[in-house]
Amino acid sequence: MIKYIISPIFLCVFIVLAQDPVDLQIRKNRSALDKVKSEIASLTTEIKRADIKSSSALDQIKSIDRELSLIGKAKRLLNNETNLLNIKIEDIHQKMEILQSKLSRMREQYQHRVVHLYKKGTINDLFLLLESGSINQSLVRLKYYKFFADQEKRLINSLKYDLEQIKLLENELDSHLVELEESLGEKNRQEKIYLFKKKEKKVLIDQLQWNRKNLENQLSAAETEYQKLYQIILALERQRLDSKSTGKPGRSVVLNSREFKKNKGKLLWPVEGKILHAYGKQRNLQLKTTINNTGIDIKANLGTKVQAVFTGIVTMITYLSGYGNTIIIDHGEGYYSVYSHLEDVLVESDQLVETGEIIGLVGDSGSLEGTKLHFALFSNQQTENPQNWLR
Repeated sequence: MIKYIISPIFLCVFIVLAQDPVDLQIRKNRSALDKVKSEIASLTTEIKRADIKSSSALDQIKSIDRELSLIGKAKRLLNNETNLLNIKIEDIHQKMEILQSKLSRMREQYQHRVVHLYKKGTINDLFLLLESGSINQSLVRLKYYKFFADQEKRLINSLKYDLEQIKLLENELDSHLVELEESLGEKNRQEKIYLFKKKEKKVLIDQLQWNRKNLENQLSAAETEYQKLYQIILALERQRLDSKSTGKPGRSVVLNSREFKKNKGKLLWPVEGKILHAYGKQRNLQLKTTINNTGIDIKANLGTKVQAVFTGIVTMITYLSGYGNTIIIDHGEGYYSVYSHLEDVLVESDQLVETGEIIGLVGDSGSLEGTKLHFALFSNQQTENPQNWLR
């Protein structure tokens, strides 16, 4: 059996290749995508079982919104996958170029050696040995001939090894190119479904009759969703306080020095736009009742960039039917900012974001009033008027 002599440098290269962080990211991303696809399938089954088409317009809109949120997440993951695959493909191309270059140099060396042997021949080598001045000189020459013969064997084995590695890289490249093509096709299909669902939602909203019953149902749903958001804030704050009391390092350790409170009245606006609904109690003329708005609603165009109002850690990315796609940022010392109705999310959970960093795009998820941003601030588990904190 032939034993291949592996260059230590290239052994390191391929050990690194086997543990490539891009490969790990691709697998992690695909796992997350499979989970989202499973959620979409479950939701589709649930909608069919409930015969949502015979439900009220509000219920239909709510179901479509949930679908849109999941499809949007699938689109983001597919986009991330195509980017990672392109990085991987480029990396393989570079490794193949390095190996091809090395292979060319080795072939030149081998050809030179073959030409040398052809010109000199084994008879001349034997003649030189016999013509040696002494036995010691002959032994020395034999030692060097053996050394060059061993070198030739190593050269041949190294050539074979590099050819095998190029073949492995070619196979890996073909596999990733197939994955890339499938990913792009899937992304296009999800985009078409997304646009179709968007149109379906718009038609339902346009047909929606804002009678007393629908308004009451919507207000009741809004209160239910606020309670869900409030419970999330409570859970996040309990987690922070538990970490602080037990002395365990937590996200608050990073943020305690950020002095969020000292920046009251100086915070950046998350987006520029007209305020549709101010904070606090708002009078509903149709129902002749008072509505309590827990944040402010800012009118902005679809796709407008949303920025973090202050440095913090993204502690939650979620979907709530009354708020749509929502990001919660922990600013330390019990302060949280909430950004809702997002079209797209551009950050990850546990990510540290700086003041002014883009975290998402304005959308209409969870909204019946078109595109807008719902922005809220929590302090010690209670809402604050954001306008008192913004510039």
